[in-house]
Amino acid sequence: MALILRRTDISHAPAYEGREDYTVYDHDQPVGRIYRFHAPANPGYEPHSPAGRELTVGRIYRPPAPEPHSPAGRELTWFWSITVPADPKFRIRTHGHAETLERAHAEFQANWDTLISSPRPI
Repeated sequence: MALILRRTDISHAPAYEGREDYTVYDHDQPVGRIYRFHAPANPGYEPHSPAGRELTVGRIYRPPAPEPHSPAGRELTWFWSITVPADPKFRIRTHGHAETLERAHAEFQANWDTLISSPRPI
C-alpha cells in the first residue's frame, strides 16, 4: 500500500512558517513524519513557553554531518521517522536521513513495508 504525504499543520507556530514538513499516513492513520532540516543560528537552542516558565516545548538542532554511506559525502537534509512502535528484535529502521524528499519517502516506504509484514504479538 502506498503511503500518503500530507502537509503537517504547523501554521499556528510562526517559527515553522513555510517549513517543508509532512505527516505520513497509511490509510487515515498518521504513522510518521518527513521534514526538511533548517539550520538554526544556535545549534542547541531549546524554545521555552511564554512568560519565562521552564517548560521545554521543542528542540531545534543542526542536521548531522553527512553519513558515511551518503553519495559523494553529500549533506542529507531530509529527516524521516516512523512514529508507531516497532519491535527492536526485527531490526527495522524507524528513522533516517536522505538527500531528497523522494528518497526519504522511498526509505520510509521500504521500512514501513518491512514493519507491517513483521509478525505481531498476540
